[in-house]
Amino acid sequence: MPVEQMIWEFLRISPTMLSGVFLNDIVNFILLPSAVLLVFLGMAADMFLHNVGTKWKGLISIVFYLVIIVQGWYGPFAMFAKSYIILFLIAAGTLFFITRFAMPEHGERSGRAVGGIAGKALRLRKLYREKKFCEDEIRKVNDILSELEKNKRYQDREDIKDYKRKKANYEMRLKEIELEIDRIKRFY
Repeated sequence: MPVEQMIWEFLRISPTMLSGVFLNDIVNFILLPSAVLLVFLGMAADMFLHNVGTKWKGLISIVFYLVIIVQGWYGPFAMFAKSYIILFLIAAGTLFFITRFAMPEHGERSGRAVGGIAGKALRLRKLYREKKFCEDEIRKVNDILSELEKNKRYQDREDIKDYKRKKANYEMRLKEIELEIDRIKRFY
């Protein structure tokens, strides 16, 4: 069995879809769908793994990419991507032409508006994560304080004062975050 056939069989791409020109088939059925899938999987990993490093997100994306190939979902996706990429390129080119040449003043304003909304959404997401972190830390400090205060001999210890200061700092930061969230939502 030639190497070409092994590749297409592994990716589960139907031989009737192939053009017979190996380079053309590689671009249409391997490079193009893989790029689209990896970008999509990278964005999905970023959405689900907020506080994880970039290397782990990349690893998760590649693992899911390999799962898609092994499970046999790559072939249908590659055929779909090959069929509709022309429509996507035409739509993207038309949109680019309209926003850059036909109405540049409107394109610039709408670009700023979309960028502003996206920036606010990202800021809100970051604030909600920070709010959750502060709430979790306050909960942990409260648990520690209740344990320390149950034990009578620790009443005068300096660590209780430190934990109370930590709690006050987290509560103050939590109020700042809530105020900023309200301010952003008011103008959002």
